Amino acid sequence: MQPTRINHTMRGEDILAVALELSSSTWKIALHDGKREKPAIQTVAAKVPGHRLDEAMQTIEKIKTKGELGPGVRTVVLYEAGQDGFWIERALSKVGYEVVICDPASIPVVYRSKSATNSRER
Repeated sequence: MQPTRINHTMRGEDILAVALELSSSTWKIALHDGKREKPAIQTVAAKVPGHRLDEAMQTIEKIKTKGELGPGVRTVVLYEAGQDGFWIERALSKVGYEVVICDPASIPVVYRSKSATNSRER
């Protein structure tokens, strides 16, 4: 499977890029509007996954307000559909976010082999 990249942006268009790192107890959210040097990173830790999603959406909306992006700014959310599957995509799409689901097997990884050391090299 080859990664697909489609650009649907217009010059000067404000976009809020959001990346979710999902685990069984907490989600990390990285948010970047392209205007700052580093992304804002937040953590949500509700016990129920549905509540974590609600907290994540509240965090996204707070960043929009804080960054003066406006409620209609294009918001693109990226996450890996692991144990949580696709229910997150359906919920985020319903509220108007664009969702990109990442297949981790399609991301190239460079494994650097370590050279074996032995006692003579010390």
